[in-house]
Amino acid sequence: MIPLKNINYANCLTLIRILLLPVYLLFLLSGLFGQDTKHLLISLFLYLILGLTDFLDGILARKLEQSTDRGEIMDVLSDYFLLSASYVLFVVTGIAPVWMLLIIIGKFFLFLFPSIIVKSGKSFVLVHDWPGKIGAVLYSLSVGVILLYTVVQPESVIYSILMNIMFLFLFAWSILATIYRVIFWKQLVSN
Repeated sequence: MIPLKNINYANCLTLIRILLLPVYLLFLLSGLFGQDTKHLLISLFLYLILGLTDFLDGILARKLEQSTDRGEIMDVLSDYFLLSASYVLFVVTGIAPVWMLLIIIGKFFLFLFPSIIVKSGKSFVLVHDWPGKIGAVLYSLSVGVILLYTVVQPESVIYSILMNIMFLFLFAWSILATIYRVIFWKQLVSN
């Protein structure tokens, strides 16, 4: 039996999130293509659970001093797969434009580039910056907003205006975050 003090709770939450991801995607896929409101509501609920576990694993890792390189990489990859898989389904069903998915993919590689440069030993040191963290939260919220729309289905004109404003804001934020990262990348990798 493993003593409780040796269990890394943050990594356990990340693992739960990774295991729940296919379940979320199956309900989202079924809900979007089958136009099944019940499955869309379940996918929204699962997305909220995934978001909560993402929030809690970071808090636990810091509070219990259980941060690990492996846990951080698992966390970033699970976030990336959650966002990109959600946006793939949104693009395929016409809910989101293709360029949003391309921005998410580009944002991920832009995040990894300085991290690869700062590789220490056999593990990567992930390089975080505040515009990137804010961008990750905004993209996560955008998936939640889109899921909420698919469940509620408000007036299409209102939706179209609000979604376009949200997508343009995310695009603008990504451009600003990219400029910040390019200008300060030497400073980021030296910290």
